[in-house]
Amino acid sequence: MAPLRIPIVLLLAAIFFHACAAHSIPSSYAQRHQSRSAWDHWQSRGHHRVGRRSPQLESNTASNGDLGPIVPPTFNDPIALGSVRINPIPAPPQIDAPPSDPSIRRYSAALSVAESFSVDFKCDSPRPGFCKQVERAVQRACGRIASEIKFRRTVRVVLTMFLPCGSSNPGPSCSERNSVGLARPMAYYPVRHKDDGVVYMYPAALLKQTDLVPVDEKTGLDKIAWPEYDALARFSSTQEYWFHGDPLPMPLTARDLEFVITHELLHSLGFGTDTLMSFNPTQNSTILMPFFYSTPPSVMPQPFEATLERDRSVINDPNFFFQFARPSIWNRFTTATILPPPNDPRPPIGPIPISNITSVINRVFRLLVEAGDIPPLNPRLTTEANRVVDPKTNTTITASDPVYSFRTVATALFSERNALNAMALLYELGTSAGSIHFDPSAWPAISSQLTSLGVNTTRVALETSLFPFNDGSSISHLDDPDSVTPGPDFLMLWISRPLAMEQLQARVQPPSLARPSGIGPGIVAALVAMGYTPASAKEYVSRKEWAEVVPEAIGAPPPKAGDARKPGVNGGKTDASGAERRYAWQCTCLFAVLTVLALLVGV
Repeated sequence: MAPLRIPIVLLLAAIFFHACAAHSIPSSYAQRHQSRSAWDHWQSRGHHRVGRRSPQLESNTASNGDLGPIVPPTFNDPIALGSVRINPIPAPPQIDAPPSDPSIRRYSAALSVAESFSVDFKCDSPRPGFCKQVERAVQRACGRIASEIKFRRTVRVVLTMFLPCGSSNPGPSCSERNSVGLARPMAYYPVRHKDDGVVYMYPAALLKQTDLVPVDEKTGLDKIAWPEYDALARFSSTQEYWFHGDPLPMPLTARDLEFVITHELLHSLGFGTDTLMSFNPTQNSTILMPFFYSTPPSVMPQPFEATLERDRSVINDPNFFFQFARPSIWNRFTTATILPPPNDPRPPIGPIPISNITSVINRVFRLLVEAGDIPPLNPRLTTEANRVVDPKTNTTITASDPVYSFRTVATALFSERNALNAMALLYELGTSAGSIHFDPSAWPAISSQLTSLGVNTTRVALETSLFPFNDGSSISHLDDPDSVTPGPDFLMLWISRPLAMEQLQARVQPPSLARPSGIGPGIVAALVAMGYTPASAKEYVSRKEWAEVVPEAIGAPPPKAGDARKPGVNGGKTDASGAERRYAWQCTCLFAVLTVLALLVGV
């Protein structure tokens, strides 16, 4: 019996290690085997540009009367030079073809910052050393955010420094010539709040940081179809930038790129992502309404990089209207105060949730549909609109949701006084200083949690002083009460001052509120209210008691090599409180059992 003891023990040990290896993949291995880069992914699709297109309204829709021309989606509008603003839910990203100029250098790098951000960095520039300077600015910007927020899972970003119109010296006809850049979430997920029963849309980066993500108990994999990237950022390589370490004062024509990147990445995390009052449907009108879905709501929301037939848009496509968009998690905290006219002694009304106003528009829409005043599209167009790829299975399906022409919907709504008054009120609020705030205490269920975390729950005013309404700037940024002296939340204003980040921090009043990160207390409070965990917290914020991912959003395709949903990886970062801990416990138990068997065999 003794000669058999060693082989048997070795065999049992081999079984043990094989079982453990099947359930525990080191983070370093997963990082080396992540999915393809954005550049490789785009090359496989072919080099093409996704640009704006004019609306082609169906001929069988009703006449719009006094409606005026429908404005096509403008979600790729470039950021004007001298500002740092973003439309919160833009259209699919513009795909950049390889530069034809041989003098242009192409640089790429995979950046990892404090296990909080994984950045697929691409840079085109004719300037020697420029891309390395940008790389350092990206790392510093991510580091600033990581110093304020504790990330449960790594946020995956594709960040590109692009050449406007593919040229290092674009001509006057280039629409991107004066653009600086943008950033945005790549996908949103529906989450129901238990206190009000409303479904709010969470950006991918935010949902990843919560304990709301359902996990398969057997495999430890996330039951969510995550996009390849959680956020996209694009910045022009031809603008004049100032970098940390450059001489001061900064030239008036330059922008601190680290400031710009930090600002835009905060947008991609969900800051300012309004969906309820950022859509102006007609030219030169003084009304606002919610965004609307142009893909079937019964199917998981499409990622913004999704490729649809006939170059359809995921949202706000004038040919296909399914329903008005759900409020974003940002909108859970946006409240309005209706101010009386000048010299009117009556007190202000409010604060009231913005969703209370948009609910009037939704209610009128439903009544008009029930009355037959908004007829659905013909069967052919209905089938076309309902044909999409289900992100949960990666298969093409055809839903059966009713769909309408936006022109028909808008015409009918404009004929109803209640709906028209609500849309006019939204515009008035969006262009009246001090009328809209972000109120961290607007979700009563989490008030005690915010207090225990030491978060300032004072409401902060949003930018509503611009007239006319400036889509992408109004309401998605903080108010700038003093254009001379920066407050502690200077980072998230709609327009940046021509000063370096360090200069702005040194001028903050009162000085006691200046933070080393440059990310002010009002900004941090907004992020924590939405569900992020402050860096000072000992444990991650939990929202399981008050919210849940809706059942129809749960599901994911089979994992691929390097899948970010693998146990213990979570996008490149190990979560010791998740599946890896369970597998370690299983391995320990298995080892104990096999050890006993080995001893029995040897007796």
